[in-house]
Amino acid sequence: MHSHSLDQWTHDHLFLGPKHARHERRTWFVVALTAVMMVFEIVAGTLFGSMALLADGVPVEELYPLDLDRAFASLEKIKDHVAVWWQAGAQPPQLLQDNEVQYAVAWSGRVAGQDGIDFTFKDGQLDLAYFVVPKGADPAQKAAAMGIFYEMSVPENQAVAAEVVSYTGNSPDLEPLLPKDRIDEFPTTAANKEVQFLSNAKWWFENAEEVETRWQEFKLGL
Repeated sequence: MHSHSLDQWTHDHLFLGPKHARHERRTWFVVALTAVMMVFEIVAGTLFGSMALLADGVPVEELYPLDLDRAFASLEKIKDHVAVWWQAGAQPPQLLQDNEVQYAVAWSGRVAGQDGIDFTFKDGQLDLAYFVVPKGADPAQKAAAMGIFYEMSVPENQAVAAEVVSYTGNSPDLEPLLPKDRIDEFPTTAANKEVQFLSNAKWWFENAEEVETRWQEFKLGL
């Protein structure tokens, strides 16, 4: 394991301006009887497995390793009642606002602050993104990349980015800098993180190919 310091890229900055209950987890079945629902299509079914198991009553703390047989059995139960299997993040808010669907799984930044759309982070999946510098990268390019990484880690910069879209960064010092009138929109606040579960990246790395294969097979029956 190697450790690296960002000290050489640091400098001063000046800124311009400031448990759903078990029956709630069974939304799949309720919606199938009472409303039109939409769910999304995503490469390798990264969220489907987790959400399908939550809907089938699996407690958050027992999600991983995912029971794929149970997950796809859950999807089979409701597939005939799903109006749209969306493929682009812009679809859920539009479909909801057009009243084509009444429920949707969506990226939080697509629905937060949208007129006429209520949302919750309860039992939502909190996911991580990663940035890397490839081994053997040109030293000048590595230096530029590390400089950008540092800028991305500065809480004041993360707060500025959150003004544009409500996907918040991971700085532990960020929350006090977020606008108080929109604090409920941000997935990484202490209150919202508490009700979400973190995706198991290691499990997905080891099982993504199998999930993708089964997801493509499942789609053939839609």
